[in-house]
Amino acid sequence: VNMRPTLNALDAALESGCRTFFFASSSENYAASVDRGLAPSPTPEDVLLASDDSALPRWSYAASKIAGESAVFGAAKLGGFTPIVVRFHNVYGPRMGPTHEIPEFLARARAKVDPFPVFGADQTRSFLHVDDAGRALRAVLKAALEGHGGLYNIGSDRETGIADLAQVVFDVTGFHPKVDARPAPPGSVRRRVPDTRKLRALGFAPQRELREGIAECWQRLRG
Repeated sequence: VNMRPTLNALDAALESGCRTFFFASSSENYAASVDRGLAPSPTPEDVLLASDDSALPRWSYAASKIAGESAVFGAAKLGGFTPIVVRFHNVYGPRMGPTHEIPEFLARARAKVDPFPVFGADQTRSFLHVDDAGRALRAVLKAALEGHGGLYNIGSDRETGIADLAQVVFDVTGFHPKVDARPAPPGSVRRRVPDTRKLRALGFAPQRELREGIAECWQRLRG
């Protein structure tokens, strides 16, 4: 699903002589490197990319995004267009799907699940509201259209523990259950936080606080 449309779009870009090509990549591309101590946290753009256990289906996503990045930069050399690749980091918002930390936690709070399961409570992530992600994209695309392409992390440089995230959800929803801390799923990485200095150099800074964003998602879920 990831690879075929990417290659098809690149073929079309080469045929049409486009000026700029944008590719949405992922922080999963370097997750294995961070876990194995081969990349630092916060993580800049120019680190070793790696896919971990190929027997775990979850790593097929990172493998496809790594291949996609390589294809974009390779095609850009052939076609002479400006490549822009962004690695998204846990973008969330009121209309996102149900299979991510924040909507899953809010759904459990709404159902008043007690004890409340929290998988990988000792892990960390960084969360960026979709409004801020949109502002970041505008800044990056403006640079690309001016001929300044390349690779950018799009995310928040604030690292949040999953246990702390659960507590924010409890405070926002007013539901304070007993926490049932469980191991993280196989292949889940311990830390994820981007180095955003390159993005900030374009004038971007997040504007939405995590608690405010979660409250917005909660109001949307409640209708």
